Amino acid sequence: MVVEGYTDVMACHLAGITTAVATCGTAFGDDHIRILTRMLSSEADVPAEVIFTFDPDAAGQKAAMRAYADSHKFNAATFVAVGPDNLDPCDLRSSRGDEAVQAMIAARRPLFEFAIKQKLAKFDLNTLEGQVAGARAAAPVVAGIADLATRSSYVRELAGWTNLDSNEVANFVKAASQTSTRDAVSKMRLDEPPAQSNLANAEPPLDNQTAEATQFANVNLNDPINRMERTTLVVLVQLPEVMPQNVFERIATAGFSAPAHAELSRAIVGALATQPDLLSQGQNAYLRAVSALLPDELQPLLREIAMTPLPVSDEAGIAAYAEGVMMRALDVVLNREKNNLLAALRRLDPATQPTEYREISGQLMQIEAQRRSLR
Repeated sequence: MVVEGYTDVMACHLAGITTAVATCGTAFGDDHIRILTRMLSSEADVPAEVIFTFDPDAAGQKAAMRAYADSHKFNAATFVAVGPDNLDPCDLRSSRGDEAVQAMIAARRPLFEFAIKQKLAKFDLNTLEGQVAGARAAAPVVAGIADLATRSSYVRELAGWTNLDSNEVANFVKAASQTSTRDAVSKMRLDEPPAQSNLANAEPPLDNQTAEATQFANVNLNDPINRMERTTLVVLVQLPEVMPQNVFERIATAGFSAPAHAELSRAIVGALATQPDLLSQGQNAYLRAVSALLPDELQPLLREIAMTPLPVSDEAGIAAYAEGVMMRALDVVLNREKNNLLAALRRLDPATQPTEYREISGQLMQIEAQRRSLR
C-alpha cells in the first residue's frame, strides 16, 4: 500500500495494514517501482496488489494520474483506496478508528476505474453532449488496457457510466486505439526525410464556412426517434403557449439526438431566457427571437417546422394534440433523466460517498413518481 506521508504509514500500521509505505512528498516514479517490484509476490496463484491512497486535493489527484500512467510497469494489479469524506489514513484513523482504515482498504477500486472516472468528472454527464464527450475523453484509458477481456469489461462499464450504447463506446475505444498506433508510428518516423508532396492532388483544407456547413447533417425522418423529435419541435415552435413554461423548457433543454434539432432547441431556450415575456408578444416576435439565435444554415429548418401542417385544425383538437405530443416528449425526458441518474449512481461508491448516493436515490424516486403521474 502506497500512501503520501509518514503519519499515514504509522496510522496504517497501527490499524493492522503492515505493508504500507510512503513516498514522503516526492513524486512516485521509476525508482519506487523498481523497489516495490522486488518486494511483490511472484507466485502465479497469489497475484500481487499495489494500492495507492492520495490526498483529495488537486496535487493528490495529479499524483494518482501519474501513478496510473506508470501502472503498466508493475507486474501486479493496481488499485486506489479513497477514504470516506476524502479523509487520508491518518485523519481517518484519528476520527473513526482502526476499522475505518481497514474498511477503506477493503473498498479499494481498480486504478483503471479511477482514471476513467477522473476523465468523466470534467464533463456534465446529465447532457447527451457531455456523455459523448466524456466517453471520448475516457476512451484512450480503456484503449490502453492490454488484457482484452478486461478492456471489453471496461467498455461495458464506461457505457453504463455515460448512459451510452456499448457499441458506440466500443467505436470510441477502437478509434482511440488507432490514434495511439498512428502516433507511435509517426514518432518512429520523425528522423525520416519528409516525402515529396503532390500539391496538385492534395485536398484543400476546409475553411470555416465549409466546416460549419458540415456541422448539421440532414435529419433522417425515417428514424423513429428523429421523427418524434421533429413532431415535438413542431409543437414547441408553433404552439409554445399550450404548455406550462416549466414543462416547455424542461423538454427543450433535455437534449435532442439530431444535432440540428438540438441546436434549434437551444435557440428556443435561449430566446425564452433572455425575454421572459416573449410568449405574450405574439408568434411573430417569438419566431424572430428564435431565428436570431440560429446559424444561417438552420434558418430553412426553422421555416419548415413553422410551416408544417398540423393534423388537426379546430382549437380544441389542436390543444389536445399539442398536449399529447408534449406528454409523450415529457415521458421520454423523464426516462432519459432516470437513466442518467442510474448512470450517476453506478459511478458512485456508496461506502465512500453515502450522501451523494442517498441524494441520487431520492431523485430517482421523484422521477419515478413523475413518470407514474403521466400514465
